[in-house]
Amino acid sequence: MSKTTGCSNSVPVSNSKPHTLLFCLSGRPDPSGRSFLLHIRLLALAHAARLAYESSPMKRHLTLLAICLFPALALCEPAKEAEKPAVPSAATKTPKVRLKTSEGDIVLELNAAKAPVTVENFLGYVKKKHYDGTVFHRVIDGFMIQGGGFAVAAGGLIEKATGKGIANEGQNGLKNERGTIAMARTSDPNSATAQFFINVKDNDALNHPNNGGYAVFGKVVAGMEVVDKIKALPSGTAKLTMIHPATGEKMAMSAENVPTKNVVIESATLVE
Repeated sequence: MSKTTGCSNSVPVSNSKPHTLLFCLSGRPDPSGRSFLLHIRLLALAHAARLAYESSPMKRHLTLLAICLFPALALCEPAKEAEKPAVPSAATKTPKVRLKTSEGDIVLELNAAKAPVTVENFLGYVKKKHYDGTVFHRVIDGFMIQGGGFAVAAGGLIEKATGKGIANEGQNGLKNERGTIAMARTSDPNSATAQFFINVKDNDALNHPNNGGYAVFGKVVAGMEVVDKIKALPSGTAKLTMIHPATGEKMAMSAENVPTKNVVIESATLVE
């Protein structure tokens, strides 16, 4: 005849001997199966206790010694395999893009952790080859150089079609400091598409909260001397063929600070 305790998962052991041992297991769900292993070990412990009672004095002594050590073993867990390091998500990576220009190469390191929407948008245009053949169409020494929107065609500069504007990430904490890259846009904070600019000095006036801030999404890590070379090029007024943001109609307009010599982005590619 056997009896159990009031615990939900108790181990029944014989009560016909005076050295009856009762053990209670946790009633909590255990998807790992550890409770089942503990259950088996405790059953073995109870059986050992019974044998100790029925054995000779010497065997009883050795068995009881084993019983004293067994609870610790019963509660031990199997060794776990070393956890593999987590694979960084795309939001934590810092992809690099090489702008091969007619004046030399510029390598950009993008900050996907701070500006995930902007980086994804920029890389989308890179992968579509949108920037290949575009120029730096606005150059102001002591301010910035701007490009990514106009291509050389029919002897002039014509704006390339783009997708819709993206959400402004001007509050991401990145500042418009020398060597950083940010999105160009209209007065509407959420109007940035493909055009970008590289700061050639610290431009605090472009930081949040001023007009929502101009979203910085990376920095130049190689080729800053090329940026400085471009910023120093002579510039003037020129006709640009632009796309009306509302109607999509092409229209010729005069623009200032256009380099007298085309600085072409021959290719924009991901650096492996």
